[in-house]
Amino acid sequence: MTEGSADVMPLNWKARSAGEHRPGKRNRRRRVTAARVPAALTCAALSVLTVLSALSAPSAAGAGPAGAAPGRTAERPGATTDRLTDRLSDRGTVARLATGERLELTGRDAAGTSGAPSRARHLRIDPAPNRTAPGRYAYTVADGELSVRPVARRTAAAPTRVPLPGRGARASAVRTADAGTYPVTLTITHADVTTKTFTLWDRATWTPYPVNSDAGGPASTVELPPGDYFAVALHSDPGQPSYLLARTFEVTDAGLTVAFDQRAAKETAVTVSDDATAVRRGSAVWISVPGGDLAGFAGQGADKVYATPFSVPGAALRVHDVLVKRGTSASVPSPYRYDLTHAFTDTVPAAPVARVRTAQLAKTVTTVRAPKAGVGAALLSVPETGQWTGVYLDAPVRAGGTVTEYVTPGVTYARMLQYGTYEHALTLPDRTLPMPSAAASPGAANLAATNVAPTNASARETFGAAPFQPGPDQSGGSTRQGGKLSLYEPGTFTDAAGNAGGDERSRASYRLSHQGNTIVRADGLKPAQGVSASVPAGSRTYELEHTVTRKVPYARLSTLVRSEWSFASQDTSARAPLPLIGVGMTVSGLDARNTAGTDPVTVTARAVTRGSQAGETVTGIAYSTDDGGRWTDLPLTRTPLTDSSTRPGTGDPGAGPGAGAGASRMSVAGPGAGAGTASRAGTASARLPVPTTASFVSLRVTAVNDEGGSVRRTVLRAFAGPATQGDETVGGTRISGVTVNGGKPVVFTATGEQEFTARFTATDPAGVADGDLYLYHGPPDTPDGVLLATRPATCAPVTATTSTCEAAFAYVDPRLTLGRNALAGAWKAAVWARSNDGSGLADLRAASTVQLQRHSRLTVNAAPEPVRKGGTLTVTGGLSRADWEGAADPDGAYQGYAGQPVKLQFRATTATATAYATVKTVETGGTGELRTTVKATADGYWRFVFAGTPTTPAVTAAGDFVDVT
Repeated sequence: MTEGSADVMPLNWKARSAGEHRPGKRNRRRRVTAARVPAALTCAALSVLTVLSALSAPSAAGAGPAGAAPGRTAERPGATTDRLTDRLSDRGTVARLATGERLELTGRDAAGTSGAPSRARHLRIDPAPNRTAPGRYAYTVADGELSVRPVARRTAAAPTRVPLPGRGARASAVRTADAGTYPVTLTITHADVTTKTFTLWDRATWTPYPVNSDAGGPASTVELPPGDYFAVALHSDPGQPSYLLARTFEVTDAGLTVAFDQRAAKETAVTVSDDATAVRRGSAVWISVPGGDLAGFAGQGADKVYATPFSVPGAALRVHDVLVKRGTSASVPSPYRYDLTHAFTDTVPAAPVARVRTAQLAKTVTTVRAPKAGVGAALLSVPETGQWTGVYLDAPVRAGGTVTEYVTPGVTYARMLQYGTYEHALTLPDRTLPMPSAAASPGAANLAATNVAPTNASARETFGAAPFQPGPDQSGGSTRQGGKLSLYEPGTFTDAAGNAGGDERSRASYRLSHQGNTIVRADGLKPAQGVSASVPAGSRTYELEHTVTRKVPYARLSTLVRSEWSFASQDTSARAPLPLIGVGMTVSGLDARNTAGTDPVTVTARAVTRGSQAGETVTGIAYSTDDGGRWTDLPLTRTPLTDSSTRPGTGDPGAGPGAGAGASRMSVAGPGAGAGTASRAGTASARLPVPTTASFVSLRVTAVNDEGGSVRRTVLRAFAGPATQGDETVGGTRISGVTVNGGKPVVFTATGEQEFTARFTATDPAGVADGDLYLYHGPPDTPDGVLLATRPATCAPVTATTSTCEAAFAYVDPRLTLGRNALAGAWKAAVWARSNDGSGLADLRAASTVQLQRHSRLTVNAAPEPVRKGGTLTVTGGLSRADWEGAADPDGAYQGYAGQPVKLQFRATTATATAYATVKTVETGGTGELRTTVKATADGYWRFVFAGTPTTPAVTAAGDFVDVT
């Protein structure tokens, strides 16, 4: 819903005054959802793909609501796009691949190396929920354009091409055939080629020449003038490794054929020689050339990558490998993570494998707090190599636990943390870990891909600490220029340490008013949407209310975050931040699941005014255990005002919440560290004795500054309490008819992506707004397995008061998603629904039970055949079931099911024998084998029948005919 007159201005402006936020380390990578228009907030809250509601202030001061205005999107001047989901913003690009997966190209300012760009772009491809990783992709950067093509697929996929922001094609890059060019055929030999990608450059200028590689088969043809060239062929088809084939060649006065011999390629990787349990989780392998262009492969999986050895000055083969423990899955994260980078510069040797030992690597332990028990998390990283594009690689980590990281020293890594379905994401500080002193040697030093000076990196870091809230030093938010107010508040789900975060499923509302009269209002906005309003000239005091809500299966905390500001604002010729008081809170004494125990906790609140030298005072801290129904004020202990310009982490004014890296950044009292403006921060703390009956604790902080501004920040369910959460029913909302997979067990084979659906009915007198469902195994507060739907459930109205909701669980590979045979058995369905008018909620923790079972197989063989009547017949067979912990196998891995009763049945082939009869019961042996003997009496069929168990479905072997003579 919107109120106000239509007026749109883009928030992703280019011009910024000297005192404003500039792109920096904290806003490099963000996540937006291209599947849902418009795009949603990213985890780097300062890199904004902004969509504005078409709103502005009434023409007369003090006017009330003017009626809803139809919203529209605002494009950045000069940007062109076919649709919003492929929109190019000033700092990020989102597009869809041919596979439907979402590509995001995130950006930052960086000091480029010689000949390299000064604005790096990192590529992130998000898998669908329950699909634990994206596939593999060939990608190239040339001629100011990124091209990404899914590979290793049975049918060729078209590439997705995205212009690189800030980098246009070089004028000489696009050539057309003329009298001075000759046809050159590029072909891959000794290979069965379905898809390929050719990229080539003039070695004298490193100018790229476009090659049309879209046609099937091993060859493409390009017109080239005389000169020396360097070319790369990318080839990866189903069941094959990925190949980077490189060649140099010369064009003189005639056409020629250039062959890329696949047999010449050698396996390339970074391996750990003293850890036999570590396997490749994902890799990015690419060839870079002077000027920043590149060509390579990236993606998840243990697929091997082969590269052609070459010697070309200025070119390099770069490898980024992420290794985890063998058997890792989303439900069984690896206890360690290797983040390894190596560069073969100028010359790629005959054996391009870099072997390292753990003693040569930097080691650190990282704690990942959980927003909800059992929720999955993924840690992502990309090395900063000075290239135009790096690729994020992820690995599952245990939320509510720790992961030991082994990292190539001396390399700066950009990082992200994602929860659940990847929609709640945090941008983490860049990190460069120093080389272990014991490993200081020329060989160890060569591990680094670039000579990057180490930063102050923390030996141990903690991410995801509650409360999730906007940071106190929010940058890149609401501003004013002249008579235009642009309202945009990113980073609502930043963690307590100041790691900027957002949740794409959340929804936001804005209300700007003056003396109680609404100027502009917008409800139900997606996180990346903002509001603009025209206001009268001169200085006035305004009130701004910003509310963000979320109800998601992967988080139970920060269900509502509301900021209520009063501030004075006047005309400015240059764009300037609104002087809003930012508030951040930390809570001591929470465990890894962000849950308080029986001991009191300490709540610390810190207030900072944006773009101002005002002094702030925290005036109150209150808590509630009934979702804000009743608040209790706490006695405060105040900290003297401090000058934020002297605090650690303020060296980068664009760093956003919690700027700086490592220990310096984390040493600041309170969340975040500095907004780059000299102001005085007010800090206060309070001791909170958490009631033992509390399932959740909500927090409210108030603060004022000496310029007349004020703020009240409310976070519902800021952290969990010691009491167990029960079902919730508010108002008239009710849930019934919960069925999973049509009421039948969900049977998973050993491998491969599988799917099923779940349905429920929701009713409310006001109608049903939305709902969702997820499955869990084990106790609801400490589940050891969780399955989330691929996307939020779809609720279709049946009547004005009743809706039928359906959730789809797709792309479930039991080996990669579950990874534990012990997860077979009974799973519970947690279901919720909300009313249209917001007054009703039903949240049932165990609304239904479904059996998740391991697919079974049963064989039989009766011998000898034929057999004399009255002779002994030996019947053998085996009972096995899917092994979700087994190694990858095209046919799946199965293991014998021991100690199970199996019936041996016989059906004669006489006219009167129409059914099988049980002859005896046989128990399976230690490996699931079956063996017994019977007397042969008549022609007929013999079979085994297994009745099934809660973890394994019933199965019947096909009958084996025996001729009795």
